[in-house]
Amino acid sequence: MMDSENGSIQYKRTTMTTHQLKKFWYIIVPTDILFALLPILIKNHYGGIAPISGLVLNYVYQFTLITMIVIISYDYIIQSAKTLLCTSKKNIGNTIIKSFLLCFIINFIFNIAMAFIKMYIHNPISMNQESVNIYREIAPIATSILSIIIAPFTEEMIFRGFIYHTFQKYGVIVNCIISSSLFSFVHLIASIVAPGGTFSDLIVLFIQYLIPGISLFIIREKYNNICINYTTHMLWNFMMSIIFMIIH
Repeated sequence: MMDSENGSIQYKRTTMTTHQLKKFWYIIVPTDILFALLPILIKNHYGGIAPISGLVLNYVYQFTLITMIVIISYDYIIQSAKTLLCTSKKNIGNTIIKSFLLCFIINFIFNIAMAFIKMYIHNPISMNQESVNIYREIAPIATSILSIIIAPFTEEMIFRGFIYHTFQKYGVIVNCIISSSLFSFVHLIASIVAPGGTFSDLIVLFIQYLIPGISLFIIREKYNNICINYTTHMLWNFMMSIIFMIIH
């Protein structure tokens, strides 16, 4: 719905049922943990995993999550999409542009601050990002589809969907800290178990992923629609993919 006086869009808040949240914690979370540990177990047992096999495993992982997410929260996804589409295309476009600019500004300011800090500390790269970079070299199109279209959907539904609604009753600040910290932690699992990483490296990486998590949480809280989050996340990953291709 739109406030006709100032032109600002206030989307009707869609919520998940307790039943849907229970299914998330009892079904999706254990599956997510299993897939997170699988590459580690393979590496420990066989000494490593080929990049193409890692990419295939990521696709299996993502499509497994998508299937479970859609089955559990189909009505929530449809309602969120219908609520968004009730407004005009112009208003939808304006909302998406504003949310992307908000995400960009927050991360840009943070990156400037981190640039000064990294002048005095080691600049680590997460194992997650290293894997994505390797996948891009061997299968650029498949990796782009995975990182730009598929992963943003599962991540937004998990962190700004299920987890967001689980901890919403504890207030905005607690919800933001928990959902954003979990978002960061999941991206660091491979780095945590990898040999050679230092505690200071993990702290820097944790903050690097925490800030995007916070910016996406702010967008979720501001616009009340998971579809806006998905589109913003998708555009952000698209921009980062373009920057990677230009640099390399």
